[in-house]
Amino acid sequence: MKNLSNIKISGKLYALILLAILVMVGTAGIGQYQMGRVFESANYATVNTVPSFNALNKAFVSFQKLRIALLDHVLENEDEKLVALDREIQEQRQTISKVLAYYQDKLISDPDDQRYLNEVSTAFKTYYGGMEVTLLLSRQHKDDEAKINFERNSVHASNVDAALQRHLDFNSDLAAKNSAHALGSLGVAFWTQIVVVALAIVVLVSFGWVIANRELAQPIGAVAENLKLLASGRLDVTITGVERRDEVGDIARAAQVFKEFVEKLDTQGWIKTHGAQFSAALQQADDFKALAQQAVSTIAAAIGAGHGALYVADSGNRFNLLGSYGYRERKQLNNSFNIGEGLVGQAAMEKKPITLSAPQNYIQISSGLGEGPPACISVLPIIHQDRVLAVLEVASFQQFSPREVALLDALVPALAVSMEIMNRNQRTKELLASTQQQAERMEKQAAQLEEQTVEMEAQQAELLKTENWFRSIIETAQDGMLVVDATGQVLLGNPMAAQLLGCQPAELLDMDFSIRFASLDLAKNPNFRLSTMSVPRNDGRSINLEVTGTPLPDRGGRGRCVSVALREHVAPAGAAA
Repeated sequence: MKNLSNIKISGKLYALILLAILVMVGTAGIGQYQMGRVFESANYATVNTVPSFNALNKAFVSFQKLRIALLDHVLENEDEKLVALDREIQEQRQTISKVLAYYQDKLISDPDDQRYLNEVSTAFKTYYGGMEVTLLLSRQHKDDEAKINFERNSVHASNVDAALQRHLDFNSDLAAKNSAHALGSLGVAFWTQIVVVALAIVVLVSFGWVIANRELAQPIGAVAENLKLLASGRLDVTITGVERRDEVGDIARAAQVFKEFVEKLDTQGWIKTHGAQFSAALQQADDFKALAQQAVSTIAAAIGAGHGALYVADSGNRFNLLGSYGYRERKQLNNSFNIGEGLVGQAAMEKKPITLSAPQNYIQISSGLGEGPPACISVLPIIHQDRVLAVLEVASFQQFSPREVALLDALVPALAVSMEIMNRNQRTKELLASTQQQAERMEKQAAQLEEQTVEMEAQQAELLKTENWFRSIIETAQDGMLVVDATGQVLLGNPMAAQLLGCQPAELLDMDFSIRFASLDLAKNPNFRLSTMSVPRNDGRSINLEVTGTPLPDRGGRGRCVSVALREHVAPAGAAA
């Protein structure tokens, strides 16, 4: 104290100023060091964790696109579209490979990170093996086998999803640990600044208060509180200090990035959960009406809509109300729309969603306690392969939030795929029923043909029997008998006819009747009777015959035939020789 008392005021002032400068320099140095540690920990999410999340999410999105393309490949029959789908699958597979390679080269943080990445790569390799078999079957148009193999490979797809999710969870835990470390470092920095300021408070009360409280304590405390709220699951926190250009601002911006990432993860998880519930609900439907009702009920409940309606296109491309939620039918409202008619028809024609805020003269959303107009309506076409299958209309008392809109965007394609699958199943059932009916008709026709065949065989046997009977009568007749067709060809002759004509019975079939009986024209006069006619014999002599012709009916496709009876003419007693 004596030494101080001997020091002039200026010296004391200089000493005080020097001490203040030393305190300020020391405080600034310590604060900068502590802030650097906090910034390093908090900035880890930006430098490492966020790129890791982005890479894994990109692989996850590409995998989902690959699975959708593979499903379309199994369901598609046109070769040109199969080629396009093959190209799409290859592109998504290449994207996944590039993402995993980039993660391997740039983003590996520790051995655990490497192990999780290896699990993801192994799961992808296993899935690709099953996928190649499915693609091979689909390219060969073995649709049923391809579908079975696709369903069987779904287990490997789930393994890929699980591996990616484990890796994401690992990065999430890593980010949480670094955030906790940042909080710890932040606390140390805070108390260090308090101690330093407390030592210098005698000479720097005002300046120390400004630095410690307004410039450090309050903003850093606010960021710390925001990080705590984020860590507890509060996503409605507003991060303060992001406009600052100092280290506090850097911490605040890192916290903002972390918040946005957590919100993105929460939204993706929420959408994924509702998407799984939606798909499970649609699988329980047995027909289009049940599918429509289940779809509109699930979607309206998920997004908090007070009104919902699903209009499904029929064979005439008219959209009819098939499922509703909170809908009260009124006489002045249509339940069916053509293309371009009303908002439903307009959305179907444009193939684009239509959203209106505070619509006028719209249906009231009602409940047991009252009713009121909606604040927002959205009309969305359900499109599959550029064909509008249905139109979904939803209305709510409040504007749809971005994540509710994102959920709608995710559920609409799933509904389109489910409707297309249901449509194909219905056509398959109809085709099966038609095939069964056709098979029954063919069985009946086969039975009828069999009965007719048996009847025809019986008739042929009877005709053969009758023919043999007549043939025996002709062969045993005392007169000569010939059966001649319209061309003069002898078709039948008996032994007596051969005897009269001086030939063997077999030679009768080679005889030309028109030459042997030249004076007879059977075509003009098949019905005749000649008392005598000189006919040449095969031995060179002639014989006088009584010849009688009788036309025969057409039988067996032989045309018009004549039965000719021959009898040797015997001159009356006493007649000249």
